Amino acid sequence: MNMRLISSPQILGAIIKDKRKSKKLTQAQLAGKAMITSIALSHIESGRDGTRLHSILKILSALDMELMTGDKSKTTLKGDEW
Repeated sequence: MNMRLISSPQILGAIIKDKRKSKKLTQAQLAGKAMITSIALSHIESGRDGTRLHSILKILSALDMELMTGDKSKTTLKGDEW
């Protein structure tokens, strides 16, 4: 299992984009699998604010990924980060 820290919408978008490309999927193909619009996927991959959590979960599921949470490490993030 490959775990990565997500500290901003931009990092989450980059992770999704990297995974999509590693599976050789276009934005249109992944959007179809996740039942969202290509525009919504583009916004998520670019880290735009205002993304619905439901859309992110649908994308992660379509990529065979899951979202996990845990306690924030005091040494990992500074107070001014997301």
